[in-house]
Amino acid sequence: MRKITKIIFLLAFVYSTLCFSQVKLPSFFNNNMVLQQNTLVSIWGTDKPASSFRTDNWKN
Repeated sequence: MRKITKIIFLLAFVYSTLCFSQVKLPSFFNNNMVLQQNTLVSIWGTDKPASSFRTDNWKN
């Protein structure tokens, strides 16, 4: 029974990692980055062809 539970957990983990985007941004884009509000900001990176992503607006 434990073996089946482990296999199901492993399959769920592998499936969940495949469902998320794999966007790769340059290293200077990080969690502590500060951007100027209400300005145009260019963000670039790499991902699979024809993929898209969404960002939040500066407007409240």
